[in-house]
Amino acid sequence: MQIEEDSNETSSRAFLVRRANAEVRRSDIPPYRDFLIVDDHQMDSDVLTARLHSWFGYDIEVRTAASLGAALDCIQERMPEVIFLDDILPPSENAIGNIPHLRKMGFEGPIIVISGLVDRQRRLDLLEAGASDVIHKDNLSSLEIAESLLRVSEGAAGASGPAGEA
Repeated sequence: MQIEEDSNETSSRAFLVRRANAEVRRSDIPPYRDFLIVDDHQMDSDVLTARLHSWFGYDIEVRTAASLGAALDCIQERMPEVIFLDDILPPSENAIGNIPHLRKMGFEGPIIVISGLVDRQRRLDLLEAGASDVIHKDNLSSLEIAESLLRVSEGAAGASGPAGEA
């Protein structure tokens, strides 16, 4: 029992330190105002939208698309500043195949892939395919999003860290 208490205390302390560091470095995140979430599950889009509002406030635009085609329409309508892309979109598309389509539409900003299948190899494959960063779906918190945007703004998307490690 003592080990669990120490472990929980350590992880709680580590979380608070991470949160404080992110808050201190908040100004290092560009003032993004236009996000596009590409996810076929409305609930996942709603959770991500809430996390973005938690970090950036309510003065931001968060558009959603349930498919790659809808995402391309959104990009054609107005270029977002950041795209959050679900790794698996039915019927059989995944982010590795979808990222080139987003880039062909002229999107040059960060593409952050949200995936429930992240391990070290998948992370590397997604980064090689053009993802700016990868967040594990189970770790989708305001803090993880902030840390991801910090990594993207630093150009250190491939840096190892707690985000996305399975």
